[in-house]
Amino acid sequence: MRLRTTCAVVTAALLGGFVALAQSPATNPTPPKPTTRPPAAVEAPMPQTTTVSEKPQWSVYSVQHGDAAAIANLVGKLFKNDVDVLAAPTGNTILVGGPPAMAGEAMKLIEMLDRAPRSVEVEIALAEVPRKDGAELTPAELAKAADLVKAGAGQRITLVAVEGQPITSTTGGNKPVVSGTTVGGGFNPGGGGARVQRSISYQSVGTTIQMTARVGEKDAVSLDLSVQDSKIKPPDAADDTGATSMDSVSLTTKLNIPAGKTVVARTVRTEGKGTGTVSVVVVSARVVGTAAAAGSK
Repeated sequence: MRLRTTCAVVTAALLGGFVALAQSPATNPTPPKPTTRPPAAVEAPMPQTTTVSEKPQWSVYSVQHGDAAAIANLVGKLFKNDVDVLAAPTGNTILVGGPPAMAGEAMKLIEMLDRAPRSVEVEIALAEVPRKDGAELTPAELAKAADLVKAGAGQRITLVAVEGQPITSTTGGNKPVVSGTTVGGGFNPGGGGARVQRSISYQSVGTTIQMTARVGEKDAVSLDLSVQDSKIKPPDAADDTGATSMDSVSLTTKLNIPAGKTVVARTVRTEGKGTGTVSVVVVSARVVGTAAAAGSK
């Protein structure tokens, strides 16, 4: 009897445990949801480009006025790696090879460079205007000097030069001048006291002009100009020796002369004393045609 009671108690306890276990929540955690990634972007394939090399076009240009080697060298540098520009060993010709479009541009440039050089007529006048206490001349005073030249005053020199080629002109020469006087003792056959001896020397006098002219846009002339002018000054009235002196002026400058215009520049005195005047150079220039046309006149 007692054994049966114990078995019943054990059985009831086991059944209670199973019921409690069945009623408790599950202890296992909820498994994580799998993460989803956005689909990777699919790059479109690059279009395949096929480079079609143009067949080189070769042309021959016969140079008429310029130097084939010089023109080819210049154009070749400008079209480097694009066009082959070669000077032929004979015949003063240029070979041009490359893509048709680029070779055509090179040929156009060669034609522009191969033009007949033009002739330029330059008129240079030297005039003297009153100096204003050693001060720089004002624009009004320079304009007055130009008016004096137009009226015929001053020394005029007209030169014709081929553009790009230097030209030199010299007028004057060596002239005897009294460089000193010596009063000596002894008998003077002419009477009148002591004998006077004058020293004579030869001095180069005149005007030397060096210039190089270049023609720009609208026939404006760019001029590299050098002027050297020397002349003999008479002796001063207060100078008993009667010795003469030299008066020299110079000008080295670059001038840009528009067509139909006149430019005035002041010189610098390199020898001699101030005389109350200053020398100016009045320059005008104009294109007179090609060198060949000017030479045939």
